[in-house]
Amino acid sequence: MQKDGISFPLRSPDGNRILFRQAPFLFVIEADKDWAQQKSESLPSFPDLNRRFVAWDWSADGKRLAGSFSDEPMDAGFFTFENKGFELLTKMSNFPRWFSDRRRMIFGLDNILFITDFDTKKVRELPIKPTGELQSLGVSRDDRLINYSVATHESDIWLLDTNPPNQ
Repeated sequence: MQKDGISFPLRSPDGNRILFRQAPFLFVIEADKDWAQQKSESLPSFPDLNRRFVAWDWSADGKRLAGSFSDEPMDAGFFTFENKGFELLTKMSNFPRWFSDRRRMIFGLDNILFITDFDTKKVRELPIKPTGELQSLGVSRDDRLINYSVATHESDIWLLDTNPPNQ
């Protein structure tokens, strides 16, 4: 296996596996083995070969990966290890994160936060309106706190007179 182009490593919740992307594929290796002993497991590709799936978070039980599907805007969805299948949920612009209940995910779209339920597939908007460009999301281990960061853009204009008046 080539080591070039490896990105987006994610350690499983139990610490036994590491998922990584070697464009355009996803692989899983066992975390307790030396690199020379690894026999990576390749995850299946998304059926639409013009789109790619990038995993951003493991579910707490290690059975699913929350991720994004390339498009404009991206789609939120997940991969399930049990049936080796993908499911698209809805459009998004910020990378999804699982809650510890392994059922709900949070994601952003156009600076609005949403929660989706894996079982019902229902999506609901949260009454939080970030000011600025939503950059990242996180959920505390006890699911009581949601953290996010926003980017604001500011600039200064400085003028320099290259011909100052004589004094």
